[in-house]
Amino acid sequence: MTQSDEFGNFLYTPPPNNQPSGYPVPQPQPYSYPIQDNRNTDYITRLLAANAVVQGSGYRRQIIEHVRDPFTAATPELGMDGEFVYRVAQHIENRIAQIRAFYFLVVFVCGILFILGSTASECGYNGRRYFCDYGNSGVVLLAIIGFLVASAILTFFSRRILRNDYLGFFKPNSPTWHQAKQHFNISVPATPPVIPQPNQNAVVYSGFSPFVGAGVFLGGWSFPVDLGAYKDDLGNLVEPTPFTLAELYAGLTQSIQNLGFDHVDVRDYLFTHGLDVTNNQLAFLPATLEQSPSQVLPPQAIDYYANTNDHSVRFYKWIRIYDWRGEVIFSFFVRFSFRGRNLFMEFNSFLLPPLKPYLYVVDYVQNIGIIRQIISAFNPFIPVVEAVIFLNRISNWLRSLIGLGAPDVLQEKLRMARKDLRRGLPFNYGKSESLREKFSHSDYTRFFQVMDKEMYTKIIEKEMISYIGKFLASKKVNTTQFEERARTIVNNGLMVGGDFEISGGAIAFGEGAKAKNIVNRAQDAVKSMTGQSDK
Repeated sequence: MTQSDEFGNFLYTPPPNNQPSGYPVPQPQPYSYPIQDNRNTDYITRLLAANAVVQGSGYRRQIIEHVRDPFTAATPELGMDGEFVYRVAQHIENRIAQIRAFYFLVVFVCGILFILGSTASECGYNGRRYFCDYGNSGVVLLAIIGFLVASAILTFFSRRILRNDYLGFFKPNSPTWHQAKQHFNISVPATPPVIPQPNQNAVVYSGFSPFVGAGVFLGGWSFPVDLGAYKDDLGNLVEPTPFTLAELYAGLTQSIQNLGFDHVDVRDYLFTHGLDVTNNQLAFLPATLEQSPSQVLPPQAIDYYANTNDHSVRFYKWIRIYDWRGEVIFSFFVRFSFRGRNLFMEFNSFLLPPLKPYLYVVDYVQNIGIIRQIISAFNPFIPVVEAVIFLNRISNWLRSLIGLGAPDVLQEKLRMARKDLRRGLPFNYGKSESLREKFSHSDYTRFFQVMDKEMYTKIIEKEMISYIGKFLASKKVNTTQFEERARTIVNNGLMVGGDFEISGGAIAFGEGAKAKNIVNRAQDAVKSMTGQSDK
């Protein structure tokens, strides 16, 4: 895995023989929590961390199992501090595990007392009548009262700490919000969590889409530009000036940054499938299965794949715009490649929607009144359920000691992965979604978000097309075909190829087929309602 020292410098070892010349392999270093990118992370981070307090173990286990999976890749977590959310979830789970142990102790001790007090100590015949002495009724009463009182005290104080005290850190505009990051400290586990580094530039994905963490696919376009010689209007032969993809990418990055957007981020990324990491030439894989694939690759790797057309590893320029306090993140993936005498360009847009609606309710959760806390604390089912959960965890641990399973889900997954590798089966090192995507809504929540999507997409497309046109013209490339296709993109929506067009969500096929955009469909609807016709 690629790691860095405390000053951010990469540490390398000589490359193996099966790698291209000049590609160093970094040595694994002792784990330390990464310094997170603070770009628009507070709002979403606070909401997800607050829900780790009020939601059940199912919510927290999703976070923990995603981050603690020791052998699949780290996923980009846009607009949130994944490491802090994990720490809060793990801290709460650790505290609840301790509380469950006390519940088990209360149930166990009071259960023993109840059994001893109600068990018949002496049975026999009194004349013709059979009788049994069922022991001391005072002990039975003590066991029942002790169970109710002890469990009520435990429930009262544990809930007060979790819901009243911990939740206070995450109140909107709370002055203690920044203190929470120092409060929720946990020790580094034996298997370190897989946290995305701020300088992550490699994504190992699972499933179909490589753009894990970017959200929902909105659309895209692609087309080639002929870089061959041509004759100008005067019949003179024009030879285009050679150029490199590095020139094209560098100028595009500067052009996007000059737009003046707040919270815009342009980065270089490599993408590979989890089943293909063993086939490529770079050191994506760690030395052991207990380490996740590398998420930071050296600059030589970026340069190499930016200028090649590898089947398993692809380079993309990732443009990210953070808006709506980090609730909505717009992503644009741009790629150029030389194919024969053609320059092929590709543009894909994605949207990371807001969180699911139920996750926002936490801001409206009020502290429960003291009377309601006392009444709810006397629920006898709470200690019984918590004791059963604790007993189940203990049984899993005992079964693991005699080789009948693993103590938890992660260890069981690791055991099965080792078994598959010994049998020669392929192993998928990728993830199909990020933690942020797990808790994202499937759609917009405000109309203005739709309009902002249109705004950012059109501006980025316009700037990109304008820059590429000027760049190609400066290299004396024939831009006639490029201008025609660019005009189609700007005026008629999105286009993929010559015979397939998308415009405003409608699709049309065929030579020169055009899909009507939203405005045209609205005009048709108005005409239909008013009885007008084009005939």
